[in-house]
Amino acid sequence: MWATGYRRPAAATTLPPRSSSEQAPGADARFWSKERCGHPEARSGTGQAEEAPPVKTLSWLWRVWLRPRQTARELLADAALSPALGVVVGFGALMSLLLLRSHLAGAYPPPPDVLAAWVEAWGEFAMLPFVKIPPEHYRLALAIGFVPLALAAWILMAGSAALLSIGFGGRLGYPEYLRLLAFSFFPAWIAASAIDAVFSGPLAPFVLSAVRGERGPAVRQLVIAFPTVMYPVVLGLGGVYNAIVAGEGEHFGVLRSAAIGAVSAAWPIALTAFLLR
Repeated sequence: MWATGYRRPAAATTLPPRSSSEQAPGADARFWSKERCGHPEARSGTGQAEEAPPVKTLSWLWRVWLRPRQTARELLADAALSPALGVVVGFGALMSLLLLRSHLAGAYPPPPDVLAAWVEAWGEFAMLPFVKIPPEHYRLALAIGFVPLALAAWILMAGSAALLSIGFGGRLGYPEYLRLLAFSFFPAWIAASAIDAVFSGPLAPFVLSAVRGERGPAVRQLVIAFPTVMYPVVLGLGGVYNAIVAGEGEHFGVLRSAAIGAVSAAWPIALTAFLLR
């Protein structure tokens, strides 16, 4: 479709019957069709998709933010799903290791006086566990569950984008959005997590003294505002890139592309806001 000149048949055109293994009722047939989803069997007839090497995967991760349209075309021309899956699982595994290290070091919950300063600065919602888990085990629970949570966010992103594409009369399917959004959004999530790790790790003594007012009221307000501004800006930028790659693949205008970008990015933003502590 995007590489072979595929065009949606006119309403009067009679399509050949599909095999029983491809039958699906209603909108599901369109959602999962091999032709719409770019299935490698539909394009090459071999049933095999060439795997992208790790070097190419890493290259896509940074090039998608420098040349998003060109990188989107390359991702759509490669039928392999494993590079995108590797990005998501790799990010989830790295976060799990960091959370496990934090748990083993006893970093959360902090001493009561430190926790009181944090709650005063950012509120109970941002600082206390959202799920009813003992605070001393909260980061261990996150470490165990972060890979499934990252996969769930990715699946929901791609699924919501593909459903919007159907409503907008688009031509990309669920597998294409899995490939596109793993590379357009997850670099933003990685960047936000890295910034947060520095803010709450090496800079933690400075942050604590600032929120206690020991460095003056102006510095205190800047430090308090930083994470509440950083996360929406960086993750929101991921949503912008979701919109760019969707617009390139679908040939959509600004409004439809922006809708896909906003809805798809809402899932990981909500996950970060509600669960990460």
